[in-house]
Amino acid sequence: MYKHTTEAFGAFTKHILFCEKTGNKLAVLPEYGGIVLELQLKGVNVIDAYQTPQEVINNSWSKNTVLYPFPNRLKDGSYHWAGKSYRFFANESLTNTALHGFGQDKPMKVTMVEAEESSAVFTCLYTDYGTDEAYPFRFSVEMTFTLADDTGFTLPIGFPQPR
Repeated sequence: MYKHTTEAFGAFTKHILFCEKTGNKLAVLPEYGGIVLELQLKGVNVIDAYQTPQEVINNSWSKNTVLYPFPNRLKDGSYHWAGKSYRFFANESLTNTALHGFGQDKPMKVTMVEAEESSAVFTCLYTDYGTDEAYPFRFSVEMTFTLADDTGFTLPIGFPQPR
């Protein structure tokens, strides 16, 4: 049987899905972009994750984060959309690029948790209201973390209409 628990992780709340019988375990921080802190499949740790809240806040390597609204680099921090130009701060000084979007540390709302005999599901939602002039578009991102006996770990990411 899978279970869902929470525990303090510095100023954050860590959500944990686990099954003692299979050794599957997932730990996520919704308050920090849905960053994955731990993933064990059949008792084997399969990711390199931050170990402390300070490492999460420093976010030196973007470990186990979902990168949006763009996952790579924008030269000079610039992009064009529908005949207009927009510019992000170039946060990678060596290459003068905007790196990894801005969503990886946004607080997400937990919208669903289910723990059953052979699986557990945890869903988080973040809505951006388009107030940043570098990305003045309203959008939502939804992440559904699933841990299951038969499929292991899955993480579908959707962009539903903002609510």
